[in-house]
Amino acid sequence: MPLRRDEVITVGLAMSAWGEFAFITATTARREGLMDEPTFSAVVLAVMMSVILSPTFLRLHISRSTKSV
Repeated sequence: MPLRRDEVITVGLAMSAWGEFAFITATTARREGLMDEPTFSAVVLAVMMSVILSPTFLRLHISRSTKSV
């Protein structure tokens, strides 16, 4: 059975908070010369924002979706 829209948003926000793999991939790419310093900095900033903001948005989404049920 397909997921409902609220369930898809919940899973997406929960998964976007996992930034460890992105840090490892970016660090490896930087070390191997596949990524320059400005790009690496942008990736690290984006991952940090995702790790910080996703749990907040997830909490808001869950509280709103449980109120509407």
